[in-house]
Amino acid sequence: MMHENQDTLQLDLTNATLVDNRWYKVSQQVTERCLEALESELVNSLPLIDFSNFKVEASRLQGREWGEEVGACTNIERPEVRSRIMSADCHINLIVEATYAFP
Repeated sequence: MMHENQDTLQLDLTNATLVDNRWYKVSQQVTERCLEALESELVNSLPLIDFSNFKVEASRLQGREWGEEVGACTNIERPEVRSRIMSADCHINLIVEATYAFP
């Protein structure tokens, strides 16, 4: 990006010394200007995806109802323990991974 826009960024990369034979050392102002330009170009060029109608459904394995003791209370004999397990609030944490390609 910097090489293609040397005039705009007022840089002379042909005479610049590379750090570790790999990197150009530039000011924070140049870095910020490049990042802003890149972000602006990406936002203006890439299609936006509307996730407002995104839905997720959770269900128990083997189609069991959420209130069924099967699975949740397997091998628990005492009725008071079974009752406590079935009346406890449960939480679920999900990681959603979306993969898509731009047209």
